[in-house]
Amino acid sequence: MRKVRIASVLLITAITLGACAELNKLLKHAEDYGVNTETAKDVLTNDEIIKGLKEALSKGTDFAVSSLNVKDGYFADQALKILLPKEAQPIYEKLEKIPVIEGILDDAVLSVNRAAEDAASEAKPIFLQAIKEMTIQDGMGILKGSDTAATHYLREKTFEKLIMLLNRRFKLRWTRSM
Repeated sequence: MRKVRIASVLLITAITLGACAELNKLLKHAEDYGVNTETAKDVLTNDEIIKGLKEALSKGTDFAVSSLNVKDGYFADQALKILLPKEAQPIYEKLEKIPVIEGILDDAVLSVNRAAEDAASEAKPIFLQAIKEMTIQDGMGILKGSDTAATHYLREKTFEKLIMLLNRRFKLRWTRSM
């Protein structure tokens, strides 16, 4: 269950970072054309601002899913790679010394990461639904909130569904590998 939670948090973080990067590109692009983004806030309506935020989050979701839903999307990225829990490290070290078990732990890490990679495309509609349901109040909270406000919003709206998705994916992958 802990691995599923870690995978969920990593997925949310990756998608949110992609969305924030997209939003920053849009703001930079506007500034390149001489638009004062502070003044633009006064000219744009709240609906327009939230629509832009939703678009940036949606594009970020597309980017993150396309980056994660490939072989080694998680596994080869040391920042996203899902490892076995550190609390169990002493047990792993003892198990690795048993010749029959050699490589099983590495296979388990690979399997967890492959399941997360498989689940990335299925997570996309979950994120897009959360973005679609975003209210003006939610959007303004993200825009005026901390650097992690978008992550917090998406985690709050998607976490339970992602846990269920990843649990299904992990069970499916482990069933196939046995």
